[in-house]
Amino acid sequence: IADVVVHRLLAAALDIAKLPPVFQDGPQLTGIADNLNYRHRNAQMASRASVELHTLIYFRTRPVDTEARIVKIKANGFIVFVPKFGIEGPIYLTAKGDKGADWVVDEVHQKVTKPGTNISYAVLQSVMIHMEVVEPQPHRPKLQLTLI
Repeated sequence: IADVVVHRLLAAALDIAKLPPVFQDGPQLTGIADNLNYRHRNAQMASRASVELHTLIYFRTRPVDTEARIVKIKANGFIVFVPKFGIEGPIYLTAKGDKGADWVVDEVHQKVTKPGTNISYAVLQSVMIHMEVVEPQPHRPKLQLTLI
């Protein structure tokens, strides 16, 4: 329906066709657009939930160690992309609520380093991770990525 609305408005703007009366009523057109946006958001959320559900079903019985690439450095770890599965997710270097005193984040160079060691991680670096489904809360499974 969104395509029909856009095409009719475009056709009227180009003087190809006359604008239907329903499209001349501003509040009604706004209502139509709001409804289309609402339905589009719901469809996106349903799609994401479906992908998440099937990912959990797949990995529940198949924990795996695999290669990943760091795509973003964060204060408490980094985000990785797993090419083999097309999955992106967080790797935490510090526990939740911990201030991350063990790691120094260099935002400019997109690098995180552990002081006093030669351990560091940077964007586009390849790392080995473990992927498995965990259930930190009852009936709330999630895919957990951990550094190996």
